[in-house]
Amino acid sequence: MSYDYGADAQEQTGDNAMAELRHLALQQKEAEAEVARLEEALVVAKESLRYISEVRLPELMDELGIPTFSTADGLKITIKETLRASMGRSDDEKDEALDWLEKNGHGALIKRTVEVPFPRGGDEEAIALREQLKQSGKRAVFARRVESATLRAFLKECLESGVDIPLDLFRVVRDRRAKVDI
Repeated sequence: MSYDYGADAQEQTGDNAMAELRHLALQQKEAEAEVARLEEALVVAKESLRYISEVRLPELMDELGIPTFSTADGLKITIKETLRASMGRSDDEKDEALDWLEKNGHGALIKRTVEVPFPRGGDEEAIALREQLKQSGKRAVFARRVESATLRAFLKECLESGVDIPLDLFRVVRDRRAKVDI
């Protein structure tokens, strides 16, 4: 046998409090529905904005052969291009991209570090090596990498000057967007 706590609460708090409780629960459900509706509307509005700024305006500006445009009512339209690039996710992809940079005279972009892994319990050996390197003025870690900003700047410079680079190797994505200012 179960006890009906709702009936007891109604007697103790009165009909007005129970009506208020029901009313607030309905308000919450309405507010949740409104938030869901607005979130969906925001998704649609963002997609519309993306399509206009990344597709339609850049395409039309290209068709017209103009890099910037000012309207009679003072809107200035410019197309801004940014690059995104990476050297892949796997070590093999990264090594291939780094090797290409070195073979093509761009090895100075690569930062090099040395890392020496030690097995568990190898603390004494690791500390001794660290001290040796420290005494010679070096920290031990070896790896090759290119900072993302450096890679983007390098690739942008190459593309602007007509240098042939393997875009697929560096996963280059040209992101063109219209910017409209007043």
